[in-house]
Amino acid sequence: MILPWRWREVYCAYTMKHKERLFETLEKAGIRYDYSVTGSTDPGKVREGFSGLSFHHAAQLRVFVRPADYEEALYLVRKAVREAEETE
Repeated sequence: MILPWRWREVYCAYTMKHKERLFETLEKAGIRYDYSVTGSTDPGKVREGFSGLSFHHAAQLRVFVRPADYEEALYLVRKAVREAEETE
């Protein structure tokens, strides 16, 4: 369970394309994290209910870390996203 006084948000986006890279980065650093996905990740529902919206943008991904790890995690997440976008 994500309780506001136990977790701080380090990433929020409407794309799933960086998800694995973010999780791998945090795991390598030994940072505990939790995440939530809201919206639809089912391509069938996206086609039916979200006309004109691509599958990768139909759900919201939020990643949370412990307050003690917030600064380091924020730096690592931003770096990982920047590197992923540069390689695309």
